[in-house]
Amino acid sequence: MVKNENIYIKDACIIIDLFDLEIFHIFLQIDAVIIVTQAVAREITDINQKALLEKHINSKDIVLRPDGDIHDIKALTDKYRGISYSDATALDAALKTNGTLLSADGLLRKACKNEGGDIYGSLWVICQLVELGFISVSEAVAKTNTLMVINPRTPKQLCKKIIKEFEAKTATYHTNK
Repeated sequence: MVKNENIYIKDACIIIDLFDLEIFHIFLQIDAVIIVTQAVAREITDINQKALLEKHINSKDIVLRPDGDIHDIKALTDKYRGISYSDATALDAALKTNGTLLSADGLLRKACKNEGGDIYGSLWVICQLVELGFISVSEAVAKTNTLMVINPRTPKQLCKKIIKEFEAKTATYHTNK
């Protein structure tokens, strides 16, 4: 099966990051199928975030996918000790749709890579939004700085490197006017 780069399966941590960064609604504008499993949707407990997620599911901006075959999910949680049931449903969905998994969870990232899947985090989403023209470079710098504050697991060195790259592009753009 050919890799479909336009299918993104989101883990709860990414959903929460995008809500907290106030770019969830922007991310939904990209030309892609966004999938969330039922287990991942249940992990969103903040009342406002849950309401927004449900609104986007009801309006079909996000596809709510059943959790998958329980035997397949159990096989993943047995193989990769430490990933949760909901993580395993997201991984299973990504593997079965040949989609890209979006998660910042370290164990889930390792499991996805071991299974041959593609996985990216919140920083990648910010970079994609810049590349696709949905946010400016200055917005991306601000969002990346905020990401380092709101999510302590965010790789700070990588964020700082990306910020320098963003700032270099801005400087180059201004000098070419």
